[in-house]
Amino acid sequence: MSLRLIKRADSPGLNYVHPETGQKHFAWDMTTLFKLVTDYRTVNNLPVVDRETVEDQVCQTLGGDWCQHSSGGKPQDFIDLRLTPEDVLRGTMALGEIAARRAASALIPSWSPFVDQETAEARAATCATCYAKAPLTGCRSCDGFVATVQGVIGDRHTKSDHLLVAQACGICKCAASVQVHIKDEILARGIDDAMRAKFAQVGHCWKNSLTNNPEQSSPAQ
Repeated sequence: MSLRLIKRADSPGLNYVHPETGQKHFAWDMTTLFKLVTDYRTVNNLPVVDRETVEDQVCQTLGGDWCQHSSGGKPQDFIDLRLTPEDVLRGTMALGEIAARRAASALIPSWSPFVDQETAEARAATCATCYAKAPLTGCRSCDGFVATVQGVIGDRHTKSDHLLVAQACGICKCAASVQVHIKDEILARGIDDAMRAKFAQVGHCWKNSLTNNPEQSSPAQ
């Protein structure tokens, strides 16, 4: 059941992210946004998407004040992309464990909190084109905060970093460029049922399969 915008004189601002490239378009009205999307896809030889598909993605990140189901009725939940440094801090509560396991891995390699590079690249490519990621902009001390969070992974990088740095997941609030490097059992501790339902709603999210059944205890415990 798809979502549709409610006709109103005002607008919250509409965003669409192309799942193939991660390119984002913004407009204040649906007609303008749909033209931007169509023109971009035509120029870049991407399959044409219909207006209903664009509108449904737009509504996934807007509340019931702006959208309704095509069959009527307001959505019960939505992916809230509004972020503050405090949001990301709460979504990255595993930082202490990551740091502890990183230190412990110098003596016991299996304690490393990091996945292999191939896994990180695959995850990053998925996050880079996801409409549920949100920029860390418009908030105080964001630059310093992002630098602190980024420091936990050291010199690890992916080919998608330019689309992930200073971005966070709009669902779990984890820093996007950090979470792609972290092992499942650490990330799973911060995932609840409500988040998991939203990961399933997005569909392509690799965090949808995480379970709160950690394989190891933290050396910090």
